[in-house]
Amino acid sequence: MANVQTKCEIRCLYCGKWFPSPIQFGDAESFFSSELIGNRVNCPFCGHMTGCNKENMRFVERRADGRITYVEGKDAI
Repeated sequence: MANVQTKCEIRCLYCGKWFPSPIQFGDAESFFSSELIGNRVNCPFCGHMTGCNKENMRFVERRADGRITYVEGKDAI
């Protein structure tokens, strides 16, 4: 897929805001087949440590035509 940007985001379990994940995947298949357990990161908004698990992660694809697709990790479990 040419001209597609992908990234993963985490939803803070305390403040509910989305931010870029330090754990990234090259494509949706890698995201869906991964096993993420016990990872934690500081939320840049509220400062709390929050989990980096599929339950509060989403995979984002941004296409050249401006279309954005969000797939939440909880849908991949």
